[in-house]
Amino acid sequence: DKIGRLVWRARLDFAEERKKSSVWWDWAHTLRVVTFALRLFRPIRKHRRMDLVKRMLDQTASAFAMRVVVKRYMKKVTLWQRVFRTSFHIHYLIRSKILEPMVWASETHILGTAVGL
Repeated sequence: DKIGRLVWRARLDFAEERKKSSVWWDWAHTLRVVTFALRLFRPIRKHRRMDLVKRMLDQTASAFAMRVVVKRYMKKVTLWQRVFRTSFHIHYLIRSKILEPMVWASETHILGTAVGL
């Protein structure tokens, strides 16, 4: 406990001596000035980055618009393909499940009456 107090006291004495030194005051002042300057220039750096992003968006806007147009075209093509595929399937079902049996029944009826059955 006594050693801890001695170490703590020596550390405080060293800190007080350091504060009395003109080098420490110069260093602390320089540090405060640099910190102030960095805080002062933070919005300027932020605005520069925002301008950079804005320029990049302006340069890529036409490419993005082209991409949007191509994407819309592909959606329309996909829709039309699905519509034609469904239409073909419906026509196939009507032809195979409804019309062919009706034609077969009509042919059978005509043949049956012709033969006399």
